[in-house]
Amino acid sequence: ILNGNDVDKKETYTTLKNECIDIIDNRLNENSDLDLKDKLLKVKDKLLRMSFNKETFPTDINSIYNLKYSVTE
Repeated sequence: ILNGNDVDKKETYTTLKNECIDIIDNRLNENSDLDLKDKLLKVKDKLLRMSFNKETFPTDINSIYNLKYSVTE
């Protein structure tokens, strides 16, 4: 992925970002803890404002990948 072309990188970035947003939406629907909901909404807001940047791709994709697995737990 890190050595792929920009189209592949953007597709991977967008797919992973959307998966995180979907997981967060599911967690928001199933959880009633207000503090957790607040944190999840802040993370979702940050994700929605992020956009693909080929210069910061390695760092961004790593952050989103780690986020996906931390919100899944």
